[in-house]
Amino acid sequence: MPQPHCQPESFRLTVRLIGLNSTALKCYWSKRGFVVYFMTYMADYKSINPKPSQTGWVRLRKYLVRFAIVLLVVGTALESYTMFKFRNLTPSGSFVEVDGLKLHYRILGETGPKVIAIHGASGNLLDWIAGPAPAMAERYQVLLFDRPGLGFSDRAGKNGSDLSVQATLMRSAAAKLGFEKAIIVGHSFGGSVALAWALDAPETVDALVLLSAPSQVWPAGPSLLNRLASNPVTGPVLSRVVPAVAGQRLISAAVESIFEPQAAPKDYANNINAQLTLRPATVQANATDVVKLKSYIRKMVSRYNTLKMPVELLHGTADTIVPIDVHSIPLSKQITNSNLTILDGTGHMPHHVNQTELMSALLRLSEKTEDLT
Repeated sequence: MPQPHCQPESFRLTVRLIGLNSTALKCYWSKRGFVVYFMTYMADYKSINPKPSQTGWVRLRKYLVRFAIVLLVVGTALESYTMFKFRNLTPSGSFVEVDGLKLHYRILGETGPKVIAIHGASGNLLDWIAGPAPAMAERYQVLLFDRPGLGFSDRAGKNGSDLSVQATLMRSAAAKLGFEKAIIVGHSFGGSVALAWALDAPETVDALVLLSAPSQVWPAGPSLLNRLASNPVTGPVLSRVVPAVAGQRLISAAVESIFEPQAAPKDYANNINAQLTLRPATVQANATDVVKLKSYIRKMVSRYNTLKMPVELLHGTADTIVPIDVHSIPLSKQITNSNLTILDGTGHMPHHVNQTELMSALLRLSEKTEDLT
């Protein structure tokens, strides 16, 4: 972005107030340059503005005030950069309103049993479009959602990360769209939401397909980055700084890790509009989902044996993100009417890598549900 020859008067006034010299004006337009200059400025604060006659408290108070103003300027710059960067991201589907919230969805297919597919963490409905949804639509009516808070869907203001809250919003939206009862397919975090959906409203679920889904309480904790991004104090800053400085590298690393040991499909990141995950609100929502997931699963585990609908589990042996021995193998023993398909050598994305097995699972379930009707 070219550097302007002059800046608004309001910005020059702010710079004068915090004591920066004119070179900072140039750094404002370079996200990295400004941060570097800001760090140097804070390190040299004492030499820039020495006032030995002041008490320690007065000096500290002025330091904190100036620090807050600098953060405000940095935040304003990053907010402007964020709005500019994501200005061209547009929804590919339509919206349905539930309780004042808009959920983004797409429907594929015109005939056949009804299927609702729920994507995982950091994703959106385009993950299904780039993968098995077109093939599924040849045999089924397929409803795809952006989970609340991700993609273009609004997030509930209270308990937005709660699996049951997300399931309830999508269930209400699905009913408005004519999907009062369906086969629910969930990948990864979406599989956990699908479990909550089935536990809370089993009468609306014909069957479940769970792909690499977290279902048990596991020993490890969330990463430091997710903890900081979900924190109400550090989250707003981190969710703007990290994507601005290292956004593309984060996307590339994430895509590589979720498909390992397989290679990601060509142009996968572009095809799913992966830039959506870098928006500050999405970064915070996704991090909060991940950090709180275990606490919600802990409340569900004892209820799995109440599920009576047929359940298909598909899980790869090479999945290091949601290990099969920790999650799907125990779940297959907790749900009586379940069938586990072990995918040898598959990583965390079986709906892309093993589409044939997914279609077979759907066929088995649709035949079972037809027999019940």
